[in-house]
Amino acid sequence: MEMIHKSLQKLLADKKILIVLDDLWEGGEFHLESLLDMFRVGKGGNVVVIVTTRDEDIAKKISTIKPYKLAPLTDDICWSIIKQKSVFESRDGNKEELEKIGKVIAMKCAGVALAAKSLGHMLQSMKFGEWESSRQ
Repeated sequence: MEMIHKSLQKLLADKKILIVLDDLWEGGEFHLESLLDMFRVGKGGNVVVIVTTRDEDIAKKISTIKPYKLAPLTDDICWSIIKQKSVFESRDGNKEELEKIGKVIAMKCAGVALAAKSLGHMLQSMKFGEWESSRQ
């Protein structure tokens, strides 16, 4: 770890750097502090770290400013994502009934964009009956 830290200090010295740690989480042992220590550099370096996480405890441990908590997406936005990713508009068949099913599926996404996106991709190749069984 010390060797990596020294290498980073040389690499980051006198530079302005933006680092994004997206969807940060950890299990068990806490290594986040060590990671953040590595980004602290001297000699005119300026490193800004932005972290996204679903874990409020992580946000509290590493924040230097008050964390910004995003609200979950609405069911309508989740349905919009599912429609796009499932190529809903180009489907044949009973779109009214599929839309009803799709909206029920969208509610199960609980406002999480990744869930809506994944379900949309999955539904793209499914037939009507498979959509129906997916809402269960």
